[in-house]
Amino acid sequence: DAKADTVRKAQRALEKAKTALESLGMRQAELDVAEDDVHKTDRGIAEAEYGVAKVGVGDGDDNTAAGSADAQLAIARKGAEITKKNREKERARAEQAQGKAALKVDVAREAVAAALQTLTEAGLGS
Repeated sequence: DAKADTVRKAQRALEKAKTALESLGMRQAELDVAEDDVHKTDRGIAEAEYGVAKVGVGDGDDNTAAGSADAQLAIARKGAEITKKNREKERARAEQAQGKAALKVDVAREAVAAALQTLTEAGLGS
């Protein structure tokens, strides 16, 4: 029953190829989400930079008495700068996640290639 053994091997190879393709699809979806996250953080940084620019540099006056316009401007400026730094940290995390997702996609592509090679060797590939 060499023929039956060949069919079983081919069926296993086909299942492995199917599983590898499904995994690649999931990994690619994860990469797409990670790339979207990077784009969102880019927008967040742009908005934060606008906020920093909007409050400006100030006139250098040391009139920072509580409630004064200069004190309120200084508080707004500090808040905008903190927001910008936080957005930059979020972007760094998003880029790191994107890099990890890209590596997983590469591994999944290699698994698909190996599974298709095995399928071809089993006699069912194109």
